[in-house]
Amino acid sequence: MLSINTRTLPNELPALEAMRNRGHGEVAYDPEYWELDYRSRRYLEELTSGDLEKRFEGTVRSLSAFANPGRVDVPIDIYLGAWYWFRKDHQIRLEYFLRGEQEPTFPYPISSNFFEEFEVGDFASGQNMIFRYTTLSRALDLVRDGIFYVGSAAKYQDPSLNVAQRDDELTKSSFMLKKHVTITTEDGRVIKPLSDVRRSVTASNYNQVSFCTHWDSRMFDYFETEVCIVVNELEEFRARLMEAGKEKFNNWYFECLPVQYFDPYELLRNERPTAVLSKDISFAYQREFRVFWDAMEQFSEIGPQTLNLGVCKDIMQIYRPDGSVVAI
Repeated sequence: MLSINTRTLPNELPALEAMRNRGHGEVAYDPEYWELDYRSRRYLEELTSGDLEKRFEGTVRSLSAFANPGRVDVPIDIYLGAWYWFRKDHQIRLEYFLRGEQEPTFPYPISSNFFEEFEVGDFASGQNMIFRYTTLSRALDLVRDGIFYVGSAAKYQDPSLNVAQRDDELTKSSFMLKKHVTITTEDGRVIKPLSDVRRSVTASNYNQVSFCTHWDSRMFDYFETEVCIVVNELEEFRARLMEAGKEKFNNWYFECLPVQYFDPYELLRNERPTAVLSKDISFAYQREFRVFWDAMEQFSEIGPQTLNLGVCKDIMQIYRPDGSVVAI
């Protein structure tokens, strides 16, 4: 018997072969199994109320982004699918139940069944496109004048940033449950940790700009922005960035890649987060595409920079939240 109510779940499961290839069966999609599994391995128990709420908010946002009919055939352990987020959401709400606390609500509209189609425009798939949600002035600087601002990764720890923006981009941590860890001292004494054990990977400061791989009108509210730059010639944009960066980032490593998301409390087998291209699943709804220059610890950091790409309106346009184009 379930302890909490479920969301409206999909009627379909991934193909049996897909499940077998990931090492699980149909039982992995049963909410009763989710609760049994969580009670035996309560991996969120040590989270503070603030951290649990942050995780829940990010999960609900991701659930609203990924829970659509086109993603129900993705196995449950892959974050790009709907089932992954139904399970995460259920187990967070179960943690609130076990604490005897009321789960929070959030000030943005979320469909009650999570399968309601959301109006996202003609370029929702993001194929060979990337999207940057920003202010109109910054968008005009890039599209009309070719001025590209490249920030410092360290700036994202600024407490003035909102919840969609603020993160530690230099350190990524995962946790081992304290009940599964035993520490043996040099003299043979056995010590049990008092809290979950943190494992971290760090990077020196680098320079980066974040885009998204999908258009989603909700991002305007999440990032508190006015417009979205839609880059529709990704390879040409990459080439211009590489050329323009040679002066300011001489001999630095340059790349443009999608970010990979990980659960710091439930790492997959052989999963190894990196400091530069991994993020907590609380941000997965953003589907980030990162442009970055990394000194690879050869040089000291140089802070924010401005690159000149030349006029870019041949490879990108500016859109308002309603999908209309900003004339330039």
